Amino acid sequence: MFLKFKSIAIGILEILYILNTCNSHEHNFIKNSWEKLPGIVNSQASSFINNSGNFIHSVGQNAFKISITDVINKSKCVIPSNANNIVRAALIQQCVSPSLGYGNETRCFDELGCFPMEYPWTSVLRPLPQPMKPEEVGTKIFLYTSKHKEQYNVTLWPNISIEGSDFDADRNYTVFLVHGFLNDTTDVWMANLKDAYLKKRDANFFLVDWGLGAHQMNYLQVASNTRIVGAELTRLGKFLIDQYKLDPSKIHLMGHSLGAQVSSYFAKTFPGIYRITAFDPAQPGFEGCSKEVRLDKSDAKFVDVIHTSGRPFIPLLGCGFVGPVGHVDIYVNGGMMQPKCTWPQMEINGLKDISDLATISMNVMRDWIICSHQKAIWYFLESLDDSCIIWARKINTIPIPLSNVAIGVFKPFIPPPKKCAPGECLPIGLNTDKYSVQGIFYAETMDVAPYCKLDLETNRLMGILSNLHL
Repeated sequence: MFLKFKSIAIGILEILYILNTCNSHEHNFIKNSWEKLPGIVNSQASSFINNSGNFIHSVGQNAFKISITDVINKSKCVIPSNANNIVRAALIQQCVSPSLGYGNETRCFDELGCFPMEYPWTSVLRPLPQPMKPEEVGTKIFLYTSKHKEQYNVTLWPNISIEGSDFDADRNYTVFLVHGFLNDTTDVWMANLKDAYLKKRDANFFLVDWGLGAHQMNYLQVASNTRIVGAELTRLGKFLIDQYKLDPSKIHLMGHSLGAQVSSYFAKTFPGIYRITAFDPAQPGFEGCSKEVRLDKSDAKFVDVIHTSGRPFIPLLGCGFVGPVGHVDIYVNGGMMQPKCTWPQMEINGLKDISDLATISMNVMRDWIICSHQKAIWYFLESLDDSCIIWARKINTIPIPLSNVAIGVFKPFIPPPKKCAPGECLPIGLNTDKYSVQGIFYAETMDVAPYCKLDLETNRLMGILSNLHL
Protein backbone atom coordinates (compact mmCIF):
# COMPACT_ATOMS: atom_id res chain seq x y z
CA MET A 1 0.00 0.00 0.00
CA PHE A 2 2.83 2.39 0.86
CA LEU A 3 4.43 1.80 -2.53
CA LYS A 4 1.16 2.67 -4.24
CA PHE A 5 0.93 5.99 -2.38
CA LYS A 6 4.60 6.63 -3.14
CA SER A 7 3.87 6.11 -6.84
CA ILE A 8 0.97 8.53 -6.64
CA ALA A 9 3.21 11.19 -5.11
CA ILE A 10 5.89 10.67 -7.75
CA GLY A 11 3.28 10.70 -10.50
CA ILE A 12 1.88 13.99 -9.27
CA LEU A 13 5.34 15.51 -9.24
CA GLU A 14 5.69 14.50 -12.88
CA ILE A 15 2.30 15.78 -14.04
CA LEU A 16 2.79 19.12 -12.33
CA TYR A 17 6.24 19.35 -13.85
CA ILE A 18 4.86 18.87 -17.33
CA LEU A 19 1.71 20.95 -16.93
CA ASN A 20 3.07 23.79 -14.92
CA THR A 21 6.63 24.55 -16.08
CA CYS A 22 8.00 25.84 -19.34
CA ASN A 23 11.09 27.88 -18.60
CA SER A 24 14.84 27.29 -18.60
CA HIS A 25 14.89 26.44 -14.89
CA GLU A 26 12.19 23.74 -15.06
CA HIS A 27 14.56 20.87 -14.22
CA ASN A 28 15.49 22.52 -10.93
CA PHE A 29 11.92 22.12 -9.69
CA ILE A 30 12.16 18.34 -9.94
CA LYS A 31 15.60 18.24 -8.32
CA ASN A 32 14.52 20.56 -5.50
CA SER A 33 11.46 18.38 -4.92
CA TRP A 34 13.48 15.21 -4.60
CA GLU A 35 15.83 16.88 -2.09
CA LYS A 36 12.81 17.62 0.11
CA LEU A 37 11.38 14.10 -0.11
CA PRO A 38 12.10 11.95 2.95
CA GLY A 39 13.42 8.42 3.19
CA ILE A 40 12.45 5.83 0.62
CA VAL A 41 10.93 8.36 -1.77
CA ASN A 42 14.15 10.39 -1.87
CA SER A 43 16.04 7.27 -2.84
CA GLN A 44 14.09 7.18 -6.11
CA ALA A 45 15.40 10.57 -7.24
CA SER A 46 18.29 9.37 -9.36
CA SER A 47 16.37 6.65 -11.17
CA PHE A 48 13.41 8.97 -11.77
CA ILE A 49 15.49 11.78 -13.22
CA ASN A 50 17.52 9.37 -15.34
CA ASN A 51 14.68 7.09 -16.49
CA SER A 52 11.43 9.06 -16.44
CA GLY A 53 9.63 8.07 -19.62
CA ASN A 54 12.96 7.28 -21.32
CA PHE A 55 13.57 11.02 -21.40
CA ILE A 56 17.27 11.00 -20.58
CA HIS A 57 17.92 7.75 -22.39
CA SER A 58 16.60 9.22 -25.61
CA VAL A 59 18.49 12.49 -25.55
CA GLY A 60 21.77 11.72 -23.80
CA GLN A 61 23.49 12.62 -20.55
CA ASN A 62 23.05 16.39 -21.03
CA ALA A 63 19.29 16.16 -21.22
CA PHE A 64 18.64 18.98 -18.78
CA LYS A 65 20.82 21.31 -20.81
CA ILE A 66 19.20 20.83 -24.19
CA SER A 67 16.32 22.83 -25.56
CA ILE A 68 12.74 21.78 -26.17
CA THR A 69 13.44 22.02 -29.89
CA ASP A 70 16.29 19.52 -29.56
CA VAL A 71 14.02 17.00 -27.85
CA ILE A 72 11.29 17.49 -30.43
CA ASN A 73 13.79 16.95 -33.24
CA LYS A 74 14.90 13.64 -31.72
CA SER A 75 11.33 12.31 -31.71
CA LYS A 76 8.40 12.27 -34.09
CA CYS A 77 6.46 14.91 -32.21
CA VAL A 78 4.28 16.98 -34.51
CA ILE A 79 4.21 20.52 -33.13
CA PRO A 80 2.08 23.17 -34.89
CA SER A 81 4.26 25.84 -36.48
CA ASN A 82 2.35 28.60 -34.68
CA ALA A 83 2.50 26.93 -31.25
CA ASN A 84 3.71 29.18 -28.45
CA ASN A 85 6.20 28.13 -25.79
CA ILE A 86 3.51 26.90 -23.39
CA VAL A 87 1.99 24.65 -26.02
CA ARG A 88 5.42 23.38 -27.04
CA ALA A 89 6.30 22.59 -23.44
CA ALA A 90 3.03 20.72 -23.02
CA LEU A 91 3.37 18.75 -26.23
CA ILE A 92 6.86 17.63 -25.24
CA GLN A 93 4.94 15.11 -23.14
CA GLN A 94 4.49 13.21 -26.39
CA CYS A 95 8.23 12.56 -26.39
CA VAL A 96 8.62 11.14 -22.88
CA SER A 97 6.05 8.36 -22.85
CA PRO A 98 6.48 4.60 -23.27
CA SER A 99 5.39 5.23 -26.86
CA LEU A 100 8.57 7.25 -27.50
CA GLY A 101 9.34 7.27 -31.20
CA TYR A 102 5.74 7.59 -32.26
CA GLY A 103 5.35 11.18 -31.06
CA ASN A 104 1.80 12.36 -31.51
CA GLU A 105 1.23 10.80 -34.91
CA THR A 106 -1.96 8.78 -35.40
CA ARG A 107 -1.48 5.08 -34.63
CA CYS A 108 -3.83 2.25 -35.57
CA PHE A 109 -4.32 -1.18 -34.03
CA ASP A 110 -6.11 -4.15 -35.56
CA GLU A 111 -9.83 -4.23 -34.70
CA LEU A 112 -9.47 -1.37 -32.21
CA GLY A 113 -9.22 1.43 -34.76
CA CYS A 114 -7.02 4.50 -35.02
CA PHE A 115 -6.12 6.96 -32.30
CA PRO A 116 -5.54 10.46 -33.68
CA MET A 117 -3.53 12.95 -31.64
CA GLU A 118 -4.69 16.25 -33.05
CA TYR A 119 -7.26 18.49 -31.32
CA PRO A 120 -9.36 17.71 -29.30
CA TRP A 121 -7.36 14.66 -28.25
CA THR A 122 -4.34 16.84 -27.55
CA SER A 123 -4.49 20.43 -26.35
CA VAL A 124 -3.06 22.79 -23.73
CA LEU A 125 -5.54 21.40 -21.19
CA ARG A 126 -4.85 17.87 -22.40
CA PRO A 127 -1.11 17.37 -23.06
CA LEU A 128 -1.40 13.61 -23.26
CA PRO A 129 1.06 11.26 -24.97
CA GLN A 130 0.17 8.60 -27.50
CA PRO A 131 -1.64 5.63 -25.86
CA MET A 132 0.44 2.58 -25.10
CA LYS A 133 0.02 -0.55 -27.23
CA PRO A 134 -3.00 -2.76 -26.38
CA GLU A 135 -0.75 -5.54 -25.11
CA GLU A 136 1.00 -3.04 -22.83
CA VAL A 137 -2.31 -1.81 -21.42
CA GLY A 138 -3.31 -5.43 -20.88
CA THR A 139 -7.09 -5.17 -20.70
CA LYS A 140 -8.74 -8.21 -19.09
CA ILE A 141 -12.45 -8.74 -18.48
CA PHE A 142 -14.10 -11.05 -15.96
CA LEU A 143 -17.76 -12.06 -15.91
CA TYR A 144 -19.92 -12.84 -12.88
CA THR A 145 -23.65 -13.48 -12.61
CA SER A 146 -26.17 -13.97 -9.83
CA LYS A 147 -26.24 -17.72 -10.52
CA HIS A 148 -22.52 -18.21 -11.16
CA LYS A 149 -20.51 -16.06 -8.77
CA GLU A 150 -17.18 -17.63 -9.63
CA GLN A 151 -14.95 -15.70 -12.02
CA TYR A 152 -15.25 -16.38 -15.73
CA ASN A 153 -12.35 -15.08 -17.85
CA VAL A 154 -13.63 -13.54 -21.07
CA THR A 155 -11.45 -14.37 -24.08
CA LEU A 156 -10.68 -11.15 -25.95
CA TRP A 157 -7.97 -12.14 -28.45
CA PRO A 158 -7.57 -13.23 -31.13
CA ASN A 159 -11.32 -13.85 -31.19
CA ILE A 160 -13.83 -12.87 -28.51
CA SER A 161 -15.51 -15.78 -26.75
CA ILE A 162 -17.81 -16.17 -23.76
CA GLU A 163 -18.56 -19.81 -24.54
CA GLY A 164 -19.42 -21.78 -21.42
CA SER A 165 -20.28 -18.67 -19.40
CA ASP A 166 -23.61 -17.84 -17.77
CA PHE A 167 -24.06 -14.66 -19.84
CA ASP A 168 -27.71 -14.12 -20.70
CA ALA A 169 -28.69 -11.16 -22.88
CA ASP A 170 -32.28 -11.45 -21.61
CA ARG A 171 -31.28 -10.30 -18.14
CA ASN A 172 -32.48 -6.78 -17.39
CA TYR A 173 -29.01 -5.53 -16.52
CA THR A 174 -25.56 -5.97 -18.01
CA VAL A 175 -22.99 -4.08 -15.95
CA PHE A 176 -19.41 -3.02 -16.64
CA LEU A 177 -17.36 -1.75 -13.67
CA VAL A 178 -14.08 0.01 -14.53
CA HIS A 179 -11.30 1.11 -12.15
CA GLY A 180 -8.98 4.10 -12.52
CA PHE A 181 -5.40 5.25 -11.93
CA LEU A 182 -3.12 2.82 -10.03
CA ASN A 183 -5.97 0.36 -9.46
CA ASP A 184 -6.92 -3.09 -10.74
CA THR A 185 -9.57 -5.68 -10.00
CA THR A 186 -7.74 -6.88 -6.88
CA ASP A 187 -8.84 -3.70 -5.10
CA VAL A 188 -11.40 -4.73 -2.52
CA TRP A 189 -14.01 -2.13 -3.49
CA MET A 190 -14.49 -3.71 -6.91
CA ALA A 191 -15.35 -7.13 -5.50
CA ASN A 192 -17.53 -5.55 -2.80
CA LEU A 193 -19.50 -3.50 -5.31
CA LYS A 194 -19.91 -6.45 -7.65
CA ASP A 195 -21.19 -8.68 -4.85
CA ALA A 196 -23.58 -6.04 -3.49
CA TYR A 197 -24.99 -5.32 -6.94
CA LEU A 198 -25.59 -9.00 -7.70
CA LYS A 199 -27.45 -9.39 -4.41
CA LYS A 200 -29.89 -6.71 -5.57
CA ARG A 201 -30.26 -7.53 -9.23
CA ASP A 202 -30.08 -10.47 -11.60
CA ALA A 203 -27.32 -9.16 -13.84
CA ASN A 204 -24.42 -9.98 -16.09
CA PHE A 205 -21.58 -8.24 -14.25
CA PHE A 206 -18.26 -7.57 -15.99
CA LEU A 207 -15.20 -6.40 -14.05
CA VAL A 208 -12.77 -4.55 -16.32
CA ASP A 209 -9.10 -4.83 -15.39
CA TRP A 210 -6.49 -2.68 -17.15
CA GLY A 211 -3.99 -2.73 -14.32
CA LEU A 212 -0.91 -2.88 -16.55
CA GLY A 213 -1.90 0.35 -18.26
CA ALA A 214 -3.12 1.96 -15.04
CA HIS A 215 -0.04 1.21 -12.92
CA GLN A 216 2.19 3.78 -14.62
CA MET A 217 3.96 6.51 -12.69
CA ASN A 218 2.95 9.07 -15.31
CA TYR A 219 -0.72 9.99 -14.82
CA LEU A 220 -0.87 11.62 -18.24
CA GLN A 221 0.14 8.33 -19.86
CA VAL A 222 -2.52 6.47 -17.91
CA ALA A 223 -5.13 9.04 -18.91
CA SER A 224 -4.20 8.45 -22.54
CA ASN A 225 -4.44 4.68 -22.08
CA THR A 226 -8.15 5.03 -21.30
CA ARG A 227 -8.73 5.29 -25.05
CA ILE A 228 -7.35 1.78 -25.57
CA VAL A 229 -9.54 0.38 -22.78
CA GLY A 230 -12.56 2.13 -24.22
CA ALA A 231 -11.82 0.60 -27.62
CA GLU A 232 -11.45 -2.88 -26.09
CA LEU A 233 -14.86 -2.51 -24.41
CA THR A 234 -16.37 -1.19 -27.62
CA ARG A 235 -15.13 -4.29 -29.45
CA LEU A 236 -16.66 -6.55 -26.78
CA GLY A 237 -19.89 -4.52 -26.74
CA LYS A 238 -20.28 -4.87 -30.50
CA PHE A 239 -19.74 -8.62 -30.17
CA LEU A 240 -22.42 -8.95 -27.47
CA ILE A 241 -24.88 -6.84 -29.44
CA ASP A 242 -24.27 -8.56 -32.77
CA GLN A 243 -23.85 -12.16 -31.61
CA TYR A 244 -26.06 -12.29 -28.51
CA LYS A 245 -28.60 -9.56 -29.37
CA LEU A 246 -27.81 -7.60 -26.21
CA ASP A 247 -30.03 -4.51 -25.98
CA PRO A 248 -27.89 -1.38 -25.24
CA SER A 249 -30.74 -0.05 -23.10
CA LYS A 250 -29.90 -2.80 -20.59
CA ILE A 251 -26.27 -1.72 -20.17
CA HIS A 252 -25.23 0.01 -16.94
CA LEU A 253 -21.65 1.36 -16.96
CA MET A 254 -19.93 2.27 -13.70
CA GLY A 255 -16.48 3.76 -13.36
CA HIS A 256 -14.28 5.46 -10.81
CA SER A 257 -11.97 8.34 -11.77
CA LEU A 258 -10.40 7.45 -15.13
CA GLY A 259 -12.76 4.48 -15.23
CA ALA A 260 -15.62 6.93 -15.65
CA GLN A 261 -13.89 8.34 -18.73
CA VAL A 262 -13.44 4.80 -20.10
CA SER A 263 -17.17 4.27 -19.61
CA SER A 264 -17.81 7.44 -21.56
CA TYR A 265 -15.74 6.24 -24.53
CA PHE A 266 -17.63 2.94 -24.56
CA ALA A 267 -21.03 4.63 -24.38
CA LYS A 268 -20.31 7.16 -27.12
CA THR A 269 -20.12 4.29 -29.62
CA PHE A 270 -23.57 2.84 -28.88
CA PRO A 271 -26.56 5.20 -28.93
CA GLY A 272 -29.15 4.19 -26.37
CA ILE A 273 -26.89 3.00 -23.55
CA TYR A 274 -29.07 2.87 -20.44
CA ARG A 275 -26.93 4.43 -17.71
CA ILE A 276 -23.48 5.61 -16.64
CA THR A 277 -22.74 6.00 -12.94
CA ALA A 278 -19.54 8.01 -12.50
CA PHE A 279 -17.70 7.94 -9.19
CA ASP A 280 -15.77 11.23 -8.98
CA PRO A 281 -14.73 11.24 -12.68
CA ALA A 282 -11.10 12.17 -13.31
CA GLN A 283 -10.47 15.88 -13.77
CA PRO A 284 -6.86 16.42 -15.05
CA GLY A 285 -6.80 16.18 -18.81
CA PHE A 286 -10.59 16.03 -19.14
CA GLU A 287 -12.43 18.89 -17.47
CA GLY A 288 -12.76 21.92 -19.70
CA CYS A 289 -12.14 19.81 -22.81
CA SER A 290 -14.48 18.96 -25.68
CA LYS A 291 -17.21 16.50 -24.74
CA GLU A 292 -15.82 14.26 -27.47
CA VAL A 293 -12.95 13.32 -25.15
CA ARG A 294 -14.66 13.27 -21.75
CA LEU A 295 -17.74 12.19 -19.83
CA ASP A 296 -20.92 14.03 -20.80
CA LYS A 297 -24.62 13.55 -20.17
CA SER A 298 -25.16 12.95 -23.89
CA ASP A 299 -23.25 9.66 -23.56
CA ALA A 300 -26.23 7.72 -22.16
CA LYS A 301 -29.93 8.01 -21.44
CA PHE A 302 -29.09 8.66 -17.80
CA VAL A 303 -25.76 9.82 -16.36
CA ASP A 304 -25.42 10.23 -12.59
CA VAL A 305 -22.23 11.63 -11.08
CA ILE A 306 -21.10 11.52 -7.46
CA HIS A 307 -18.63 14.34 -6.73
CA THR A 308 -16.31 14.04 -3.72
CA SER A 309 -13.02 15.77 -4.61
CA GLY A 310 -14.10 18.51 -7.01
CA ARG A 311 -11.52 21.19 -6.32
CA PRO A 312 -8.98 22.61 -8.81
CA PHE A 313 -6.12 20.23 -9.51
CA ILE A 314 -3.73 23.17 -9.53
CA PRO A 315 -3.02 24.20 -6.81
CA LEU A 316 -5.33 22.08 -4.61
CA LEU A 317 -4.79 18.64 -6.18
CA GLY A 318 -8.46 17.90 -6.69
CA CYS A 319 -8.91 14.69 -8.65
CA GLY A 320 -12.59 14.83 -9.62
CA PHE A 321 -14.71 17.00 -11.89
CA VAL A 322 -15.63 20.36 -10.42
CA GLY A 323 -18.50 21.21 -12.75
CA PRO A 324 -21.67 19.21 -13.46
CA VAL A 325 -21.60 16.85 -16.46
CA GLY A 326 -24.55 14.50 -15.87
CA HIS A 327 -28.32 14.47 -15.71
CA VAL A 328 -27.84 14.22 -11.95
CA ASP A 329 -24.73 15.59 -10.22
CA ILE A 330 -24.56 14.90 -6.49
CA TYR A 331 -22.07 16.94 -4.46
CA VAL A 332 -21.54 14.98 -1.26
CA ASN A 333 -20.60 17.11 1.74
CA GLY A 334 -20.02 20.02 -0.64
CA GLY A 335 -18.18 17.89 -3.20
CA MET A 336 -14.68 19.27 -2.52
CA MET A 337 -13.25 17.52 0.53
CA GLN A 338 -14.76 14.72 2.56
CA PRO A 339 -14.93 14.50 6.37
CA LYS A 340 -11.82 13.02 8.01
CA CYS A 341 -9.82 13.58 4.83
CA THR A 342 -7.01 15.84 6.00
CA TRP A 343 -6.02 19.21 4.57
CA PRO A 344 -2.23 19.61 4.75
CA GLN A 345 -0.91 21.74 7.56
CA MET A 346 -0.21 24.66 5.28
CA GLU A 347 -2.20 27.51 3.81
CA ILE A 348 -4.54 26.40 1.03
CA ASN A 349 -2.69 28.61 -1.44
CA GLY A 350 0.68 27.42 -0.17
CA LEU A 351 1.52 25.36 -3.26
CA LYS A 352 3.36 28.02 -5.20
CA ASP A 353 5.71 25.75 -7.10
CA ILE A 354 6.21 22.04 -7.55
CA SER A 355 8.92 21.75 -4.91
CA ASP A 356 6.38 22.69 -2.20
CA LEU A 357 4.52 19.48 -2.90
CA ALA A 358 7.44 17.44 -1.62
CA THR A 359 7.20 19.01 1.85
CA ILE A 360 3.98 17.09 2.48
CA SER A 361 4.32 13.72 4.22
CA MET A 362 3.15 10.54 2.50
CA ASN A 363 0.32 10.01 4.97
CA VAL A 364 -1.01 13.50 4.46
CA MET A 365 -0.59 13.15 0.70
CA ARG A 366 -2.67 9.99 0.82
CA ASP A 367 -5.45 11.63 2.83
CA TRP A 368 -5.36 14.80 0.78
CA ILE A 369 -5.61 13.19 -2.63
CA ILE A 370 -6.93 9.65 -2.40
CA CYS A 371 -9.21 9.82 0.63
CA SER A 372 -11.85 12.17 -0.82
CA HIS A 373 -11.50 10.80 -4.34
CA GLN A 374 -12.41 7.25 -3.32
CA LYS A 375 -15.26 8.18 -0.97
CA ALA A 376 -17.66 8.36 -3.93
CA ILE A 377 -17.32 4.58 -4.28
CA TRP A 378 -17.95 3.86 -0.61
CA TYR A 379 -20.99 6.13 -0.42
CA PHE A 380 -22.56 4.32 -3.38
CA LEU A 381 -21.61 0.94 -1.95
CA GLU A 382 -23.24 1.75 1.37
CA SER A 383 -26.37 2.93 -0.43
CA LEU A 384 -26.94 -0.69 -1.48
CA ASP A 385 -27.67 -1.56 2.16
CA ASP A 386 -31.44 -1.57 2.73
CA SER A 387 -31.09 -0.25 6.27
CA CYS A 388 -30.49 3.37 5.29
CA ILE A 389 -30.85 5.83 2.40
CA ILE A 390 -28.49 8.71 1.59
CA TRP A 391 -30.81 11.46 0.34
CA ALA A 392 -29.65 14.18 -2.05
CA ARG A 393 -31.47 17.54 -2.14
CA LYS A 394 -31.73 19.67 -5.25
CA ILE A 395 -29.87 23.00 -5.25
CA ASN A 396 -29.71 25.75 -7.84
CA THR A 397 -26.00 26.44 -8.12
CA ILE A 398 -22.63 25.14 -7.03
CA PRO A 399 -20.95 27.81 -4.87
CA ILE A 400 -17.49 26.40 -5.65
CA PRO A 401 -15.27 26.98 -8.72
CA LEU A 402 -16.99 25.87 -11.89
CA SER A 403 -13.82 24.93 -13.77
CA ASN A 404 -10.37 23.66 -13.00
CA VAL A 405 -8.89 26.94 -14.19
CA ALA A 406 -10.74 29.00 -11.58
CA ILE A 407 -7.81 28.66 -9.21
CA GLY A 408 -8.27 29.73 -5.63
CA VAL A 409 -11.76 31.17 -5.99
CA PHE A 410 -13.76 29.57 -3.20
CA LYS A 411 -17.06 30.61 -1.73
CA PRO A 412 -18.59 29.06 1.37
CA PHE A 413 -20.97 26.23 0.66
CA ILE A 414 -24.36 26.85 2.31
CA PRO A 415 -26.41 23.64 2.55
CA PRO A 416 -30.04 23.81 1.45
CA PRO A 417 -32.92 23.33 3.91
CA LYS A 418 -32.85 19.98 5.65
CA LYS A 419 -36.28 18.69 4.67
CA CYS A 420 -37.03 16.91 1.43
CA ALA A 421 -40.20 16.82 -0.58
CA PRO A 422 -41.32 14.86 -3.64
CA GLY A 423 -39.81 16.38 -6.78
CA GLU A 424 -36.89 17.88 -4.86
CA CYS A 425 -34.87 14.90 -3.62
CA LEU A 426 -33.53 11.57 -4.79
CA PRO A 427 -31.43 8.78 -3.27
CA ILE A 428 -27.84 7.88 -4.05
CA GLY A 429 -27.68 4.36 -5.42
CA LEU A 430 -29.27 1.96 -7.85
CA ASN A 431 -32.57 3.82 -7.92
CA THR A 432 -31.33 7.34 -8.63
CA ASP A 433 -32.68 7.02 -12.16
CA LYS A 434 -36.17 6.11 -10.92
CA TYR A 435 -36.81 9.73 -9.91
CA SER A 436 -37.86 12.32 -12.49
CA VAL A 437 -36.04 15.25 -10.88
CA GLN A 438 -32.66 16.14 -12.43
CA GLY A 439 -29.99 18.77 -11.92
CA ILE A 440 -27.49 19.56 -9.15
CA PHE A 441 -27.89 17.99 -5.71
CA TYR A 442 -26.35 18.19 -2.26
CA ALA A 443 -26.02 15.23 0.12
CA GLU A 444 -24.65 14.88 3.64
CA THR A 445 -23.08 11.87 5.31
CA MET A 446 -21.69 10.93 8.67
CA ASP A 447 -17.97 11.59 9.14
CA VAL A 448 -17.09 7.89 9.38
CA ALA A 449 -18.63 4.62 8.28
CA PRO A 450 -21.47 3.84 8.38
CA TYR A 451 -21.88 7.06 6.39
CA CYS A 452 -25.65 7.09 5.99
CA LYS A 453 -27.64 9.37 8.29
CA LEU A 454 -30.87 7.60 9.16
CA ASP A 455 -33.66 10.07 8.34
CA LEU A 456 -37.03 8.52 9.04
CA GLU A 457 -38.84 11.83 8.54
CA THR A 458 -37.46 12.21 5.02
CA ASN A 459 -38.31 8.60 4.28
CA ARG A 460 -41.89 9.32 5.34
CA LEU A 461 -42.10 12.60 3.38
CA MET A 462 -40.78 10.88 0.27
CA GLY A 463 -43.29 8.05 0.63
CA ILE A 464 -40.62 5.39 0.80
CA LEU A 465 -41.81 1.81 0.68
CA SER A 466 -39.95 -1.17 2.04
CA ASN A 467 -39.02 -2.31 -1.47
CA LEU A 468 -37.23 0.90 -2.51
CA HIS A 469 -33.95 -0.92 -3.15
CA LEU A 470 -34.97 -3.07 -6.08
